[in-house]
Amino acid sequence: EAVCARYGVPLQAAALQYTSRHPAVASVLVGMRHTADVEQNVAWARAAIPGELWHALAREAGVPEVTS
Repeated sequence: EAVCARYGVPLQAAALQYTSRHPAVASVLVGMRHTADVEQNVAWARAAIPGELWHALAREAGVPEVTS
């Protein structure tokens, strides 16, 4: 969370996009109940995330680094 905050990236956007970066992942399913949930998830999926954030997560949080 702290790394995402430092880069101005919502944690939810990073979590959603991280899963789709792995070459073995063919699709990502996200639960939604309302139209607003769909719109928010689309916004998070499209959010610009700097490449350095992924490197920082690997260095500082032990998150395995994957590339798309």
